[in-house]
Amino acid sequence: MALGALSLGGSFVYVKKYVVRLNIPPSALAVYQIGITIVVLLIVTPFEGTGAVFADTRAWTGLLFGLGLCGTGLAYIAYYRIVEELGALAASGVAYAVPVVAVLIGTVLFDEPLAVLDIVAMSLICSGVFMIQSDLLKGRKSSG
Repeated sequence: MALGALSLGGSFVYVKKYVVRLNIPPSALAVYQIGITIVVLLIVTPFEGTGAVFADTRAWTGLLFGLGLCGTGLAYIAYYRIVEELGALAASGVAYAVPVVAVLIGTVLFDEPLAVLDIVAMSLICSGVFMIQSDLLKGRKSSG
């Protein structure tokens, strides 16, 4: 988990410092990133059992449109645009919102139970993102 957080956190700073200055449109960057990922996955992925996914219309359409287009494609475009316009710190706040959104979707759409610990955790996440994004904290950072 720590390596994943280090990788994700480092990616925001790397993109801001080295990729944004290339002035490549976010949609093109998303295509390049997904294209390279597809090539790597085609090399290392075993394909046993994929027929089961394509036998179920809801499964393959959800994977293609929900996870592929909306969850990954549009997310990468938004990621590059937010890093470009708002910076690495502001863009990283989006990553912290994902668990909050996932819990709310599970609760509202799929009647998953919402525990007190879930509410506390979501409150802490939202408070932390708010503090990072607030002008007060930005003012302290620039003056210190």
